[in-house]
Amino acid sequence: MMHVAQTNPAYSSFNPAFVKDIEAEWQQHHAESANGENYLHQQQAIASRSPASDKDEDGLRFSAMLAASKCKQLAPEGTPLKRAFDYLKSRNIAPPIVSKQTIRHDGTTGEKAVTEGIRARLCSEKWWLRKLRNQQAQQQELQAIRLGFVNAGKQVYISNHSLSRALMRQERNREWLESCDLIDVDTGEVMPMMQAVDAGISNPNNRRNEMMLRISDGEKFFAAQGKIALFLTLTAPSKFHQFTRKAGYIKTDSMGVKHTIGGQIVQNPKYQEVIEWRRGRGKSATIENRINTPRLGHEWLSVSWARLRAALKHKAIQCDFMRVTEPHHDGATHWHCIAFVAESSVPAFTKLLWSKWLREDADEAGAKKYRVDIVRIDPKKGRAASYIAKYISKNIDGASVTEDFESGLDAAESSARVHAWRTTHVIRAFQFSRGFGQVGIWRELRRIKDGQDGIVELARVAADHSDYLAFLTIQSQKALQPLSTIRIDNPKPNLYGEITSRVIGLEYAPDSIEVITHTHTWEVVRRVEESESDDVDRFEFLAIAENSPLGVLENNCRYEVAA
Repeated sequence: MMHVAQTNPAYSSFNPAFVKDIEAEWQQHHAESANGENYLHQQQAIASRSPASDKDEDGLRFSAMLAASKCKQLAPEGTPLKRAFDYLKSRNIAPPIVSKQTIRHDGTTGEKAVTEGIRARLCSEKWWLRKLRNQQAQQQELQAIRLGFVNAGKQVYISNHSLSRALMRQERNREWLESCDLIDVDTGEVMPMMQAVDAGISNPNNRRNEMMLRISDGEKFFAAQGKIALFLTLTAPSKFHQFTRKAGYIKTDSMGVKHTIGGQIVQNPKYQEVIEWRRGRGKSATIENRINTPRLGHEWLSVSWARLRAALKHKAIQCDFMRVTEPHHDGATHWHCIAFVAESSVPAFTKLLWSKWLREDADEAGAKKYRVDIVRIDPKKGRAASYIAKYISKNIDGASVTEDFESGLDAAESSARVHAWRTTHVIRAFQFSRGFGQVGIWRELRRIKDGQDGIVELARVAADHSDYLAFLTIQSQKALQPLSTIRIDNPKPNLYGEITSRVIGLEYAPDSIEVITHTHTWEVVRRVEESESDDVDRFEFLAIAENSPLGVLENNCRYEVAA
């Protein structure tokens, strides 16, 4: 039998990465029911509604150069940005967000600094390259989702194409890190870049251990306040889900958490490619059509959670939480949360939670059964950390997880696919509420080796002994002003002409105590000639390394570091 690519021009609508999958299914339909052509035409129609470019790195760089040049023409210095914004809209690129607290290298502040920061980004090839890379990756994955390739029966969580791209990029990133050294500008000491990265929170073991400590000691801290722990599973409405399970069964594990096991993977008739999105409230509310993506599902959950928190605040109900974002088998987004609430407030909390999650499509079948699942954590069955541990590990490296119920895969493969899903759709994996304390201050305390005075010494000892409970207790005392970080401006502005700052230590203002924790300045230098790894996002890794115990990092590569 001849290939689709040789016999039917309909394949031209598909991204080349998916042609083999289309061909395999076309042949299957043709063999089983002689309706291969109908299948192909249906898929072609879907692909035409989901265009996805397939440019290589050189093509993306060229497109970024053209886009930046176009913006320079549309918004030259001193002119309004409207025409450039119209161009962004035509390219389906969101405008950059610049903080109102921005200070430019020439001292400009306020709205003018924001405007010029936006202009600098729109005219930057590097800004455009990052945006175009992400856009192309997300467009390709959206086509795979709509074509029906992403589900537990085929390619779980993420398409194989996007998984391969993510793994290749990880490898190139590591190659770049391994090709760099850190040099102390004062002493000339040289250290491999990977040593700094592995010493920080980019090391999976360090990141996982830190989070588990925060949750475990956080639970003790909140329990002392009379709060109980709830384990929540939160899902978006059916219209966000391309597939559903038919004839599966619900398994409740030893901790009371429900899992859907087995069943036939079938198309969800309620799935919508485009979703009506309501902005605002009352008469000023507007409705726009937005493309249904995993990121949009995450946004729906985020908006719902924000409304819940606002309602809780109005009712004077305090809720501290930690949440993990995960994909369903078909790539749709859901959350797992640990929430800490006063026992007397649990009924009101539950009622408000359900009201926010049923604000849309409340009458659809299964909404009141599947959209929210609340399990009261029983200390006899496990602590809060035990309930959330496997979800944290699954989003880092899969360590200590035997099998993923959602996908049926082993932990390592499942974790790789989840990581690829998260990076493709640019979705934040973890979030802690303020009640868990400022982890940045905790990390600075762990740098301090010498004894200090007063409250700083108490906090230092707590950090040195990995006693996060003591740290939270110290930081939460209303009679004491909490510790804060000391920041100084970097000597050079960023790529967009803005003054940036970095943490160099801690201070306790009431006692005028200052402790400098970053005593070295390191430059990043290339050890080898350029290689294929030169297209990595260096800023991401410099930011990670800055959290390592080494101190301040400065980039001395021939590349600028973008904010």
